[in-house]
Amino acid sequence: MMDPALLSPVRWQARHAALKAHGVPDTDPRIIEIHAALSWWRCRRVIDAEREQLAPEHIPALADMLRHAHQAVSASSPLCDADRSSPKRPIVEPLAARMAELPRPLAVRQEVDDVADATHELVSTVVGMLAESRHSDHAVNARIARTVADLAQRPREPQINDDMLTSGRWAAVLIKHVAPHSEDFATFLGRALPPNHPHLRGPSASDRLAAALRVR
Repeated sequence: MMDPALLSPVRWQARHAALKAHGVPDTDPRIIEIHAALSWWRCRRVIDAEREQLAPEHIPALADMLRHAHQAVSASSPLCDADRSSPKRPIVEPLAARMAELPRPLAVRQEVDDVADATHELVSTVVGMLAESRHSDHAVNARIARTVADLAQRPREPQINDDMLTSGRWAAVLIKHVAPHSEDFATFLGRALPPNHPHLRGPSASDRLAAALRVR
């Protein structure tokens, strides 16, 4: 595998979208390499953000987590409440409102950019899964095929400017970024095979979604 740092996350995501547009499966070594690179970038962002606050005596425990399996952090959407007993509600809206009330909202730009990057990566994963689905109707396939082509040519990341950050309007930008695929993806998940089903040829749809949502 090549050094993940040689390409930015956006370029790795563009590679992923291009391969998926050509029907490359998740088991392909190139897709596996991209997933590993994006995971590396997610870990690096967290480490860079927390490095100054991290106690030296905690570093060995973190290194051990990378080497051995530990209890996974519960998966949850970056945009929605994880409480499945109630309808999904965007959690970025109250978050954005509270950030806008800070004395210096621009001080949290990196955190907002990280959420935007994660949202864009999630959309790319969802679009790829829908494109692979053999059960989607023709209209859905045509719509997803266009989006995959757009992502492959020029990744459409959410653009958040200073005014959006200080006013809290960045939440609406991310919700709009996800919304076009929400209904189609809900239908897809509703008829997908559950985890450990004997007819599965790889990870289930819900497992793949959990992997994309999981906090690493």
